Amino acid sequence: MQTGKTIGTPYPRWQKVLCAGGVVAEQNGATTVVDRGWMEIQKKFEEPHHAPPALPIECAELPNLRTKEIFLKGLDASWVQFDDIRVESAEQIAPTARASKTTKLPRNEIIFTDRSGGRTTAYLYQPSGLKVQTGQRLRQLRGFVHAEKPGLYVLLSDKEDDIAF
Repeated sequence: MQTGKTIGTPYPRWQKVLCAGGVVAEQNGATTVVDRGWMEIQKKFEEPHHAPPALPIECAELPNLRTKEIFLKGLDASWVQFDDIRVESAEQIAPTARASKTTKLPRNEIIFTDRSGGRTTAYLYQPSGLKVQTGQRLRQLRGFVHAEKPGLYVLLSDKEDDIAF
């Protein structure tokens, strides 16, 4: 979803939110709901709950190269988990201002591999993720699949409980 409106805090990741009035659009290869100025957003008050189980996948299923594979389009926005991975490269990306007056957050862009031999790219936003280095092993990494560009998918990970050393 893309909107300039904010959701009141505290806002746990798994809390339901009602969004009405947006337009479904394809942007950078991802299907999203875009606010054209009339969107209403309401937090639904419910008991906090834990994350649903993540879909276990391997690096060969989420390659860090452009592809037209329909399976990957189906993974867009999916909650997934990688196990026993090795970081091949890590690059700190500083925050930058964008034309829309918002700021991109600092992140650590990593490329990692697992027993499948594939290579996957992830953007780590959590404090411990910003410290991950080349050659490091991670027991587990969870996040959401995101279409960064048409045909190019990455993993977005932002909560401390998404990463296990």
